[in-house]
Amino acid sequence: MSQKDNQVYVEHMIDTANKALSFVEGVSREVFEMTFNNNHDNF
Repeated sequence: MSQKDNQVYVEHMIDTANKALSFVEGVSREVFEMTFNNNHDNF
């Protein structure tokens, strides 16, 4: 692989990782809010 190919590959991996992190963050926030709201209703 040339230097340019490496650069593109790394950027692609970083982009993929960022998308995955955003997705996980969004899902965990939804789960947290649902759990928190449900617990809140029980009190």
